[in-house]
Amino acid sequence: MGSLFDGLEKLGFKKIEEEEIFKMNIQKNKEEENQVKIVEEKKEEEYLFEKRYSCPICENKFTEHTVKAGKARRIGSDLDLRPRYTGLDATKYNIVFCKKCGYAAPISSFPHISSLQRKLLKEEIQKNYTGVEEKGNTLSYEEAIIRFKLALYCSVVKHGRNSEKAYLCLQLAWMYRGLAEQMEASKEAKKEELEKLREEEKAYIEKAHTGFETAVANEMFPICGMDEMTFNYLLAELSRRVGKIDECKKLLGMILVSKSASTVVKDRARRLKEILTEEQSE
Repeated sequence: MGSLFDGLEKLGFKKIEEEEIFKMNIQKNKEEENQVKIVEEKKEEEYLFEKRYSCPICENKFTEHTVKAGKARRIGSDLDLRPRYTGLDATKYNIVFCKKCGYAAPISSFPHISSLQRKLLKEEIQKNYTGVEEKGNTLSYEEAIIRFKLALYCSVVKHGRNSEKAYLCLQLAWMYRGLAEQMEASKEAKKEELEKLREEEKAYIEKAHTGFETAVANEMFPICGMDEMTFNYLLAELSRRVGKIDECKKLLGMILVSKSASTVVKDRARRLKEILTEEQSE
């Protein structure tokens, strides 16, 4: 993997420093994943509608394609909680992007910035942004990846929460996974291309793991909309994926003896424990 922000040079950001993005002082296994059918992108328009936004940086009024509530039926999730829907990969549309100034952020946090954050974003993002072209009425995985990377960069610039940056890294991993699945389904992918996408996915999983570990030491629950036990489950699965097996086992143990963990979370933890046991016996 190259830089975390590879691809943003096309938008005008020539020299993004590879700094540590998580700072303490600032606020299914593969078989299951591969069994999910990849839906053709040409059908995505049926699940989208145009929503109006006002950019808090440049005051530009614009519309973005957003997933219609209740239109896409959720059919499950991967072990790391990546949601699966009928008809499209809804995660691709989680970022709002002002194409006039370059500001990008998750839907929930897009309008919420302080005066200091606005100043930082104007100086670093708006000043250097040169524009980007997106084709069609739906987002490709490649376009979604650029959006998520830009949102991550904006979060770093504005000193966003570590949990926000970690969750953006996790969703970037999902985007690379989705792209790899799409290429595999098309039967046109070369082995080297798929390996590179899997490497990118793993790199962002590692960053997400680091970020969430940092966040839990400094932030109050809920974190990214997750209660403590759901968060612990996600961290356990990320720990498994990055090879921190003892940490994974410890977190699963906490969930299974917890009186506050929901039945759903405990069932997920039991399933993950079974997978871990199977992997260690191989």
